[in-house]
Amino acid sequence: MLSMVEPTGEVTRFQTLSMTEYFILVEYVSCIVPLMVGIYTGVLAQLPNAVYYPSVANMSPRELQEAQHNVAVYVVFQTLSMVIFEEILRRRLQFPVMHQLAFVLETAAMDIQAKLMIIIPYCFFFFLEHNGVDFSFRFAWMHQV
Repeated sequence: MLSMVEPTGEVTRFQTLSMTEYFILVEYVSCIVPLMVGIYTGVLAQLPNAVYYPSVANMSPRELQEAQHNVAVYVVFQTLSMVIFEEILRRRLQFPVMHQLAFVLETAAMDIQAKLMIIIPYCFFFFLEHNGVDFSFRFAWMHQV
């Protein structure tokens, strides 16, 4: 029969490792996603279909450069935040949390990358400008022959 028992030191250690794994993975994703957005925006601006993305279509090269600079600064601050967070945890737990992140990325790389590759294109293509909606159901383009 199960009874309420005090958590042992081993259980507490595993819970702490699980929480730190989660937190450092969140920090990692918060660094990687803006980096991918910056790269994507830079590549998209060079493509011919950039005119269908309102965020890039009306940008001058100067505005694009400023936007890229802003994203780069944000990525640097997020990375700095992750390094500081890791240092705080390393000092408090006496355990290198970056090793834990490396372990998670090594053992669950396919799962993490698959989830990132599913959600990131969805977010990028969400801003694609479509041809509009015809709620009158007349579809004038069908009658033009």
